[in-house]
Amino acid sequence: MKHLADNQIAALANKIISKAKFSRDDELAMLHISACNECYALLKCTLAVMEVTDHIDRTAIIPKEEIVPSTAESSAVIKIVVLNVSAILEQLQQETAEWVFDKPFALAGARSGQDDHSDVQTVEDIDNSESFVSYDPASRKLVIQIDGRELEGIPKAYLKFSDGSTRTIKFEKREHIYWAEVYDLSNGEYELIIDK
Repeated sequence: MKHLADNQIAALANKIISKAKFSRDDELAMLHISACNECYALLKCTLAVMEVTDHIDRTAIIPKEEIVPSTAESSAVIKIVVLNVSAILEQLQQETAEWVFDKPFALAGARSGQDDHSDVQTVEDIDNSESFVSYDPASRKLVIQIDGRELEGIPKAYLKFSDGSTRTIKFEKREHIYWAEVYDLSNGEYELIIDK
């Protein structure tokens, strides 16, 4: 019985991991593997190696400064829920966070210059109203403003999507304020992770 070539085994393992569709040749190769203990063992080993190296590859190629901190290490994690023309902002694990954001005493509409019926949602630093996060459902714009006067470096922010993917948010410096805007958040739930 002729065994499959290593590159055939690797191609099959890759298709199995990625859940790609088998060609007729792939189906014939899998029939061979079902009857051949050596090719079956080689496929199992190749799958195991690919799973491990795929996992290592995903974590090893991310530069250290781009690794998103875990919730436990973060200064603040703010949950954002976008529902058509409304939104909800609230800080998660407020009692253990290094930085506490809550609803401001003043209406968010007053800050944005809109009327009292504005749907803009805002949470602000309880110790410094110049640091806040707001979301305007009408323009689908998320704004993050951080007062940088007491910070040692540039703040970092990440938007975590429901599928686990993340997006780094870049701040623009305006005098002592760090300012960032994110547009077009679709309906769904997000986590905004902010580090001082």
